[in-house]
Amino acid sequence: MMDIPIEIILLCIISFLTGFLNAIVGGGGLLQTPAGLILLPQYPMATVLGARLVILNGNSFIRIFFLFIVCATILRFAYDVVS
Repeated sequence: MMDIPIEIILLCIISFLTGFLNAIVGGGGLLQTPAGLILLPQYPMATVLGARLVILNGNSFIRIFFLFIVCATILRFAYDVVS
């Protein structure tokens, strides 16, 4: 079994939460950047900030998921109105 460092697990959780925050109101990077700098103090700042751009891929997934939920809710509401 692979040993995944706790820092990576925490960054994935934070990425998921900030992606959800970005999908709703924006501004998730305000949480993600300090979290990366706090959890990875042994790396240079440029490396952490560059890696943060890779983490933004999780945000794209959350945006698509949130869009799906909103569309499903609108369609359900429209169906109830028409029925």
